[in-house]
Amino acid sequence: MPGATVSLADAPEGAAGELDRVPDDVRRFCEREGVLTGLRSALALADRHLPLVRAPRIDVLRDPESSEEWAFIRLYVPRDLGDDELFRMYDTYTDAWLDVAPRRARDVIRASLRRA
Repeated sequence: MPGATVSLADAPEGAAGELDRVPDDVRRFCEREGVLTGLRSALALADRHLPLVRAPRIDVLRDPESSEEWAFIRLYVPRDLGDDELFRMYDTYTDAWLDVAPRRARDVIRASLRRA
């Protein structure tokens, strides 16, 4: 699938504004899969719906058995945030992501919460 060409000049502040710091292998993967705008959306929605305490970490992970690859976003939230509140926020984030993300982005971009 051909990659999408995306201007990052208008990236918002916060996690989505960090696209210029995305590791080269992640950028190449997202461009190859045509999901760089999906990555931007995932990060912007994390800024909007989650109380991030540090910049997300993004890697390309590969399943050794199937050779499937995906961009994996680790989103760091406060250690002392209650489970119920965290699950509610994550559900809101996930619902918003599903509303805007193209199918291919949903297939190859995954997110996980980590307490920090």
